[in-house]
Amino acid sequence: MVIASVFRSTLAQDQRLSESQLVSDLTARQVSARHLPDVDTIVKTVGAEARDGDLIVIMSNGGFGGIHKKLLDAIEHS
Repeated sequence: MVIASVFRSTLAQDQRLSESQLVSDLTARQVSARHLPDVDTIVKTVGAEARDGDLIVIMSNGGFGGIHKKLLDAIEHS
């Protein structure tokens, strides 16, 4: 599982999701998780690690830097 950075400038810092805490909580429950900070790093990493038959789910409340097309392109060319 990849956790991206969350940008929510309308919330106070102490009310924002902590990516590092989420990863820590997930790994404590034996869920493989890591934080990748930006779209390019996510695309590079997931594109290199994806294998036939993998299911990739992207959840976002916006365009997320064009990740959908970038990731499809990376997977096609790997």
